[in-house]
Amino acid sequence: MTVRVADREGRVRIEVQDSGPGIDPLDRLRIFDPFYRVHRPGAHEVPGSGLGLAVARRLTETMGGRIWVDAIEGVTGSVFCV
Repeated sequence: MTVRVADREGRVRIEVQDSGPGIDPLDRLRIFDPFYRVHRPGAHEVPGSGLGLAVARRLTETMGGRIWVDAIEGVTGSVFCV
């Protein structure tokens, strides 16, 4: 996992890059929805309720920010940005 922090035009940007299997583009549309869990082989073995990213989105938006996920072409994993 890699964490980066930068000043972007007077605003803080935090990026967390993981080395997981990545997130399908269709799942990226829903991963911030409460109780949504990615459906792929082996995903049911990972514990969780599907609330973590929904809570992160709510907290971020309450403070006037935004949160999203990007994929990096040719690299395994995802980049979560706040």
